[in-house]
Amino acid sequence: MDVFEIKVTLQDIQPLIWRRIQVPADIRLGKFHRVLQAAMGGPTAICTLFASAM
Repeated sequence: MDVFEIKVTLQDIQPLIWRRIQVPADIRLGKFHRVLQAAMGGPTAICTLFASAM
């Protein structure tokens, strides 16, 4: 199974808060959103923006 390793960073907050997570390459967006919430300890109403570092 292919796996993506992703660095997630909260912007505009000090000190910098980030997590490095691994998810299956075929993860669906809804499940990915729940994984992000769990990793960051955030509420369900958190604003999410996806950006590529590439």
